Amino acid sequence: MSLSLPLALFSLILILPTTDTKSITVSVRQYTGLKRSDIHGLENQYYYFQFCSCPKTFTERNVQVNKCVCADAQKGKKLDDSIPQARFFSSSLNCGTGSCINTKIENEQGEKLFVKVFIGSTILTSPEYQMLPVRTTKSDVILRTKKSSKIRITYSTDVKEDNEKASRTEIEKVQWSNSILRDVNGGALDFFSRLTNQKKKDHKVPSLPSNTDVKHLSNIGAIKNYLFSKSKVDKIDPARYDIPSLKEWLVSYHNVYRSKHNAPALIVDPVLESRGKRWADELAYHRGCLVHEQPRTYGENLFFFGARHLPSPQTLAAAIIQSFYLEGIGYNYSSWKPMSFFKTGHFTQLIWKDSRKIGVGVSIVKSSSIRSPCVSGGSPNMYLIFVVVKYDPAGNMESHKAYLNNVERPVA
Repeated sequence: MSLSLPLALFSLILILPTTDTKSITVSVRQYTGLKRSDIHGLENQYYYFQFCSCPKTFTERNVQVNKCVCADAQKGKKLDDSIPQARFFSSSLNCGTGSCINTKIENEQGEKLFVKVFIGSTILTSPEYQMLPVRTTKSDVILRTKKSSKIRITYSTDVKEDNEKASRTEIEKVQWSNSILRDVNGGALDFFSRLTNQKKKDHKVPSLPSNTDVKHLSNIGAIKNYLFSKSKVDKIDPARYDIPSLKEWLVSYHNVYRSKHNAPALIVDPVLESRGKRWADELAYHRGCLVHEQPRTYGENLFFFGARHLPSPQTLAAAIIQSFYLEGIGYNYSSWKPMSFFKTGHFTQLIWKDSRKIGVGVSIVKSSSIRSPCVSGGSPNMYLIFVVVKYDPAGNMESHKAYLNNVERPVA
């Protein structure tokens, strides 16, 4: 299945006032992993660290995350690789290689630093958020966990106050696909109108397996605004985008959401990656629209976004997977109707239990280099990113039994 977001080609003039910004940079130099006896069945999962800056009145027992400023979760080592100890460089210069845990939190009101450690949908730290002393020198802290073993981290912090007179005007242009989803023969997929009207409905968002920013995004419009705002902050040059990191985060988020529905983790398959990349290039350089590859050999989810700059790979991956998961709002797990995949196909393929392999293809192209009725009015400095996700075996098999066996309710 595929996803096309509603058209929103616009310019935004943003006046940034003078501000005094306080930032905390956290660098984890090393940490100890859980004991072998505590990771049985979790060997292929990864550690994730999330750091938050919170008001000074908060304690480990009363952290209200909505009043804190939290950085994106930092991905650590695979559990099986972190025994007995994983080491990381503290310098942010090494973060591009994936060999460090280093994050910066900007918060004018922040007084205390907290950390949460989790694996997929399982929160390890108990209590969930534990306080870290803010010190410029190297510090060691033992984090209590729900397992028999504890996690010891060695870290340092750097606190800065930047007095910037940043009164400036910035113009950003963002383009979203204006195409109704079509199959390769030109037939319209009629759930486009459902997606565009979804933001008008006040649905309860399904609970997500981890505490990420995207859990609050309950419609396509919110995802659009989220990516737009993050693009303005991160300002990553699309021409030098970290595609391997995006693909890795997409696979990780797939497995986080799948674990919530009792579906096994997906394993990256090089054949699927090759097929996904080939079709992503086809969409980017020849079609410029979101259309499915035919014949249908593998399951397929598609995503498209266009902007002068891009958000971080983790941010983009989280938003992509949340856009798929949104179709599960109000899903009837007890029944199934023919052609229902037009309404819920991204969601059901995402958590389809029989799918075991995954391959992600990504293609980024400058908008001025393609001519397509699906991409109009683009700035010559705008880049378009096409994401193709392939699954094997394919999900959304057209039978009542297949859906009941492969799409389970979220676990508590």
